[in-house]
Amino acid sequence: MAKVGSGKSLITDDKLAEVKSWVGDYAPVRHAFISEVTRDSIRHFAEGIGDTNPLFNDPEYARKTKYGGLVAPPTLHLAMIGQMRQGLPGVHNLWGGAEINSFRPMRAYEQGNVTMGISAVEEKIGRFAGRMVYLEHTSFYKDHEGNPITTLKLWGMRTERAGAVEKGKYKEISLKHWTKEEIKAVEADIEREEIRGCNPRYWEDVQVGDSLTPVVKGPLTVADMVAWIAGWGTRPFIRAHRAMLEFRKRHPGFAVTNGLGVPDTPEAVHWDNELARSIGAPGPYDFGPERVAWLGNLMTNWMGDDGFLKRIRAEVRRFNLVGDVTWCKGNVTKKRIEGNERLVDCDIRGENQRGEKTMIGEATVILPSKAKQVS
Repeated sequence: MAKVGSGKSLITDDKLAEVKSWVGDYAPVRHAFISEVTRDSIRHFAEGIGDTNPLFNDPEYARKTKYGGLVAPPTLHLAMIGQMRQGLPGVHNLWGGAEINSFRPMRAYEQGNVTMGISAVEEKIGRFAGRMVYLEHTSFYKDHEGNPITTLKLWGMRTERAGAVEKGKYKEISLKHWTKEEIKAVEADIEREEIRGCNPRYWEDVQVGDSLTPVVKGPLTVADMVAWIAGWGTRPFIRAHRAMLEFRKRHPGFAVTNGLGVPDTPEAVHWDNELARSIGAPGPYDFGPERVAWLGNLMTNWMGDDGFLKRIRAEVRRFNLVGDVTWCKGNVTKKRIEGNERLVDCDIRGENQRGEKTMIGEATVILPSKAKQVS
């Protein structure tokens, strides 16, 4: 039977006070999976979320756009945050959401500077695991002149694993088994996706209440998550052999013990059924940042090459289990003009085959204007 660590790891007042003392202490990011935006890092990230948009995957296509070359998916900054200061060793982290504010696109072969730190800590009591800690990080990506490119805020809940199992919030949920007919229906939805691409979506043509063409992800497999890891990186938690041993020695509360008695990464909850159940989940589940990137895929498909995703915020609300399908959807809620920018606000969400909203969020895009073209 899989177990967590070698003893009981709890949230203590002393540890909580230590983490709170780190708030506002920002420092250069170390061990980022992506430290330079390259053609390969862009492609691997896009492939990791199943985004086939040629703007991110085809250099010849991208060269003919207004950018003159490849640009990164606007959620790529999720792979540039590196090792986060966490504290509370042995206490599980459930990823909660992210907000990305972008000032301009990230271009291929661009290097910048990323700083990161804890921006908020708050103790909470919840239905999932009792005593929990809300932990928020903020990172800033700037060019060498100090001009902002992207600001990323992300948050999660640190939970006591035994408490989550005892409460059993998700004990009635089981993994979905699909028939061939059901799979065909999902695949048909996937094939209805529309990449707007070089066909501009003008601000004047958008109406409040418009629906975004859904982007469909799933049924989720472990292979999907392997592809995500290849593009996102998830350092420092996935390391191999001696590198992992040395990391475990530096961080004694880090490892979990799998069903074979082997020290393993806590990330294994995403593919190991026993370890997933040991933290209160019904089974293996996806990575939270992965789902936020899916909503970014929804927005870039809809807005086209000439649009710009200025802001996206998403809250992860429920587990997205292996075998689940996520329909990423959205609706236009507002149109407005600020200065020279024609803005469109959207409510966005992810829904699964059970009819549950597994994430909710909002996005703001800048669209091209017909009026600007005339002038």
